[in-house]
Amino acid sequence: MKKETRTKVIINGEFYDHKITGVQRYASEMIQRLDAIYGENHEKLEMELLMPEDVVNTPVLKNIKIVKYKKRAGWRKIIWLHWNLYRYCKKNDAHCLCLHSFAPVFYSAKSIDLICDCATLAYPEFYSKKTILYFRLFGWNQIKKLERIITISQFSKNELIKYCKLSNDRITVAYASCEHFSRMEADDKIFEKYPILKEKSYCYTLSSLSPNKNLKWVIEVAKRNPEYYFVVSGARFAMFSQQNREVLDNVIYTDYVTDEEARALMEHCKLYLFPTLYEGFGMTPLEALMAGADIVVSDTPCMREIYEGVAEFVNPFQYDYRVEELLHETPEKEKRAIAERYSWRKSAEIIWDLLVDL
Repeated sequence: MKKETRTKVIINGEFYDHKITGVQRYASEMIQRLDAIYGENHEKLEMELLMPEDVVNTPVLKNIKIVKYKKRAGWRKIIWLHWNLYRYCKKNDAHCLCLHSFAPVFYSAKSIDLICDCATLAYPEFYSKKTILYFRLFGWNQIKKLERIITISQFSKNELIKYCKLSNDRITVAYASCEHFSRMEADDKIFEKYPILKEKSYCYTLSSLSPNKNLKWVIEVAKRNPEYYFVVSGARFAMFSQQNREVLDNVIYTDYVTDEEARALMEHCKLYLFPTLYEGFGMTPLEALMAGADIVVSDTPCMREIYEGVAEFVNPFQYDYRVEELLHETPEKEKRAIAERYSWRKSAEIIWDLLVDL
């Protein structure tokens, strides 16, 4: 009897030396869960994680084979993604799974790509011209050629259908989660850097400082609530068109913080603020709920989809809010319930079934 050939899937692992933001978090957590599922179902697929030779942070996987292939540095990152990854997949006649970046431009037809949102299409003014060009060349111009698309909310699926004219059956929703946050121990040493936070009540926000995260709302509300401190964490990136930060006596910018430091700040804050203008999912409010914080999020379709019933909703274009009016206590049972609703394992099983059916 002829042995049945397993479908081969190559996972793009180029991102493992990047700073952890939402997309990298999604990719790394999903690969860990796929590794576990693969260990239970070897007969279904053949999987490899392909990484550049110069990536130092190699993950620990029990079942998926890790392959180091070609070096990548500086501008060579694009070459590795769109040439070396393509060549390796083509040589192995494999499907390419990209959970953090666009698929190789020459291999779109056999690629499954995670696209979190349509932010550069919905709000192009938030991004640099260089970023818009990159997304157009390597993303939006190729999207209809992709074998399948994964996204992280029903809202984002609707946006992809709206902006890219895609059919409903080509897009699979696999939600993000906050389960990883349960592994994090709070690092209270962050308060040694900012001792005033031990004495004063504060509101907290954590995100990349991109314009769609709406730092302006935090600043304007801080002006109207001088008795509270407002702590802002997050890295700034060149891809965004504007990154000016207004200096106020009651606003503290910590820049990038570790997961453990973020957890400590979430555990002790009066409110966690997430006044985003546009989001595909919005993971950090979920992490804040896991840490026991009460959350305030913008009244947008995506935030309603994810956080209905456990958040205070605000108009992201209106600034006349008093912190006392926003204070609320979400029952711990409800916080745990919404945190448990979104599971990395459940989403990995959705992606696994998608791969098996290719």
